[in-house]
Amino acid sequence: MLRSLVGSEMCIRDRMRFPDGKFVPMDGLPFCEAHARERVAPWCAYCGQKILEERFTQALGRSYHRGHFKCAKCNQSLDGQAPFHTANGKPYCAKDYGKLFCPKCEDCNEPVMGEAMRALGGTWHPEHFVCAHCRKPIPAEQGFYHHEEKVYCQRDYEANFTPVCGICGVRTGRSYSTNFWGDVYCTKHQKEMPNCFSCGRLVATKQGCIDYADGRSSCELCAQTAIMNPDEARQIMLQVADVLGELGIPVEEVDMLEVQLGDRHTLKSALQQYRQRTVGKGCVHEPKEALGLTAKVLVTKGGGFFRSERSIDHVSVLQGLPAHHMGSVFAHELGHVYLWMNGFPELSSSVEEGICELFKWLWLQAVPPDSTTTFLMEAMTKNKDKIYGGGFRAARASFEKMASLQEFLEAVRSRGKLP
Repeated sequence: MLRSLVGSEMCIRDRMRFPDGKFVPMDGLPFCEAHARERVAPWCAYCGQKILEERFTQALGRSYHRGHFKCAKCNQSLDGQAPFHTANGKPYCAKDYGKLFCPKCEDCNEPVMGEAMRALGGTWHPEHFVCAHCRKPIPAEQGFYHHEEKVYCQRDYEANFTPVCGICGVRTGRSYSTNFWGDVYCTKHQKEMPNCFSCGRLVATKQGCIDYADGRSSCELCAQTAIMNPDEARQIMLQVADVLGELGIPVEEVDMLEVQLGDRHTLKSALQQYRQRTVGKGCVHEPKEALGLTAKVLVTKGGGFFRSERSIDHVSVLQGLPAHHMGSVFAHELGHVYLWMNGFPELSSSVEEGICELFKWLWLQAVPPDSTTTFLMEAMTKNKDKIYGGGFRAARASFEKMASLQEFLEAVRSRGKLP
């Protein structure tokens, strides 16, 4: 501030008299207004000189003469430009900052500054990231779909590239189901239609299909080879027995076995009755869906000494099974016949059912391969039933450690359990 003091007549800097006797005291010394301003003025970060003008630029924590705050690349003044950009502590105009430090838009090849859409390893202006079909921008929050090097919005991707439902013939959209056979269908159809009891396919039409009185449904493909009478079933059993014999599992007097066919209710009832009267403990396991039953008979005769005679009353199989599926069931049931008639000791459910499933597996490996055998074998490996699935996997692992099937079976016979 200017003051007027007696005895202070000259500026300490240039010894010039003060006009009107007014001066600026600083550190106890008198200065004229110009020299006082010079003494406290900031230094220009560009030219290194004192900034004596009242108006100057302050940016990035420094002071500049007007016109000296410039782009580090093109040297253009940044005074009045809002906003400017910085990189590595240096100021840049928008044009040079974009060229030097911003990614290029994959569509227009111009720098992307500010809001950006990043996808597929590239960067786009949001307005340039568009659906290849409708050409509308795809908002980041909606997501996108990539097909043959092009991007699509959800609506157009689902309308043009999702699978066609094998049942209703329309595009499935994002949510669809598949089965072992490679069929694709809308998920909603799972609640609308039954599954084939044999192959698991959805039964979408009644043409060529079979609806059984016990609640089962058979698809057209499985219905074509459905076994409906005992004579046909017997022929399949004999063919299965021939293959088992070649594998080293001979079933004696198989041609004398009675074959019965029944629906799921008949089989379930027979299994429950047989379990109640069977000899031994825990040797009959009731599966979730009974496909077959071997009715064993044990007769004890007296006299000078007691002796037991073993026989098979009959073998029951679920009516309507496709030929190949029925063959696999007979391979399992003839396993029970083999173990019973060859004097194997009483085995736990998991061991006996596991061995019979192993016989079934070996039969499926021996017959000509097709999609049905692959389906049945995969179902066996994934079976979660602790007796059938767990027993099979344990029996198979034990068998594969032995030198031969005969060695494996003799070890089971002698030990009464898996070796």
